[in-house]
Amino acid sequence: MDWMELNVKSYFIIITIAPKLIPTIQKENYIAMYSKVTVTITPGYGAANVTVKNRKTWDCNLTFSQDLENPEMHIDIYGLVDKRFSRRFFKVSFKTCNLHRILGTSPFLRVTANMLKERSNMSLECPMPAGKYYVRNMGLETDLIPLALFYTPNSTDIVDVLLTAEKDKDRKVTVLHTLMETKILKMKSRKSPKKN
Repeated sequence: MDWMELNVKSYFIIITIAPKLIPTIQKENYIAMYSKVTVTITPGYGAANVTVKNRKTWDCNLTFSQDLENPEMHIDIYGLVDKRFSRRFFKVSFKTCNLHRILGTSPFLRVTANMLKERSNMSLECPMPAGKYYVRNMGLETDLIPLALFYTPNSTDIVDVLLTAEKDKDRKVTVLHTLMETKILKMKSRKSPKKN
């Protein structure tokens, strides 16, 4: 059996079994709720307006006042317990215009690309044109499903996203910083009514 055949079989097993297995092993008695969501744009590059619709979803309107040269996205997802670093789930940096070429390298990148495609009008071009952009219905339940497997009660999960651009040759500046802080809470269990 060659490597390619083994790789295809492994992929088939993962995509067939994982959707059935994940709901079984997820900790359904825990829930993640946003405790803080901030989106800031560096002065001179535009403005941002965030609306937290409830503790589970938020929207954001962005205006970039200038084209962003060679934009790069840096995503860091990690956990805190008692305000101390606990573990890193995922960390990656990539040029936004290369995202489609590197999708196969990570399931988190596929989630990121799908979220950008379905819930925003963010441009993945280089340079990223000036203009108005949005992100709609950013939710924990759908966007961060892989993290649900690692929920620990009374912990905090952080999603830290930076968008950088080239200001001068070989000099990057942070254009946008998004920080999502979620608290992992134990849900109250519902007791079923007693039967007579």
